Amino acid sequence: MLTIMEQHYPETLKSILVVRAPAIFPIAYQLCKPFLQEYTRKKIQVLGSNWRDVLRQHVDKDILPEYWGGTKKDPDGNPKCPSLIKQGGEVPKSYYKTEFDLTQKGMITKDISRAGALELKYEVHKPASVLRYTFKTYDNDIGFGVTLNDVTSKKPIVVMENKRHNSHMVPEDGELILEKPGTYTVKFDNSYSWTKGKAVSYLLEVLEPTDEEPNFVEQTAELDLNK
Repeated sequence: MLTIMEQHYPETLKSILVVRAPAIFPIAYQLCKPFLQEYTRKKIQVLGSNWRDVLRQHVDKDILPEYWGGTKKDPDGNPKCPSLIKQGGEVPKSYYKTEFDLTQKGMITKDISRAGALELKYEVHKPASVLRYTFKTYDNDIGFGVTLNDVTSKKPIVVMENKRHNSHMVPEDGELILEKPGTYTVKFDNSYSWTKGKAVSYLLEVLEPTDEEPNFVEQTAELDLNK
């Protein structure tokens, strides 16, 4: 929702105040944070135990329900003012989604043994090619990195540093510019896990630039100077 507002309704969001956040909120927020612009992140405040005092700094107390730190009540004396603020209730179990299948069409699934790795090699013939990648795991995180085989020094050049990704929680996807031609190695790394094997589904694609020039149709028009 925040991403949609950033792209299509810029500067309509004044601020977000998170009140009584659950313990899991910091983890969820860290997953979403990279997708938010810096100016949007600055508008988000996670309030502590003094949240009522902070709310009064943003909302006049005479229109803020008493339950939230103001003085307003419903005609029947209810401090939560349900006639003005619609309270969220329990979500019916019929709306629960128990199985999530985020696998895209064309993805390949491979098993990686404990303390093992999966290496995939790609021959790139043109500079400024693009590697597109999407991958997900099913139980735990996985390392992911890209190197270029250097025939002169016989030591791989790191193109994308090998880092662990929580792709069992959120699928990873992105693009990488391959500046030089050569043999690139894409590595799914599980060498750090001595007790658990991993299953990874991935979709990798190398796009090389085309030499064809765009076909522009030239249009001319005569100008009548007598008009």
